[in-house]
Amino acid sequence: NCDAAGASKRKSMMQSLAALMPLHSYGSCLHNRDEPPVVPGCAPSDRACRKQGVLRRYKFYLAFENDVVEDYVSEKVFDGLLGGTLPVYRGAESVDKLMPSDSRPAIVKISDFGDDMEKLAAHLLRLAGDEEEYNKYFEWKEEDSVERFQAVLDMTAYKYTSLCRICERVQRDKEAGL
Repeated sequence: NCDAAGASKRKSMMQSLAALMPLHSYGSCLHNRDEPPVVPGCAPSDRACRKQGVLRRYKFYLAFENDVVEDYVSEKVFDGLLGGTLPVYRGAESVDKLMPSDSRPAIVKISDFGDDMEKLAAHLLRLAGDEEEYNKYFEWKEEDSVERFQAVLDMTAYKYTSLCRICERVQRDKEAGL
C-alpha cells in the first residue's frame, strides 16, 4: 500500500529500485504482478502460506513497514524469513532484537544504506551474483539461536490466535502460582 499514513517513502523507494534492478510487486503499491492462482501445498484461503510460497521464488523481499516507529515490527519481516528469502527491511531499528541471531545478519536493513537506493541496489545486485555472500544471510539457520527465533515466532499469530496466546499465558501463570 503506497498510501498508508507512515508509508510515504515506500512508493519513491520502490520506483528508484525498479529503475535500477528488476522489481516484482504483488501488492497494491506499484502492482506489476498477479499472485499465481494456485500455490502448491497451500489452501486458497491460507494467505500466509500463499505469500510464503510466492516469496520462495525470489532471492529478496521488500519488507516495508507501514510506519517507521521504534519497536513497531509487523509480520512483514517474518514472512520473508519464513518464506526462505532475504528480507530487505525498512522499519524499526529495534528489529535486530527479534532476529534469529545476534552475530549473523538475517536481513538487509535499508537504513544501513542511508536510504540511498543506488547503494542498496548495488548491494543487492552484488549479493544476487555471489551465492557465497548471499548465503551468509542464512547461516543463522545453523545456530542454536534458532530456538530463540522460534520463541519469537511463537508469540506471533503464526502459531496461535491472540485468544490462544492469552489462554496459554493464563495457564503458565496458574502453574507458576501467580
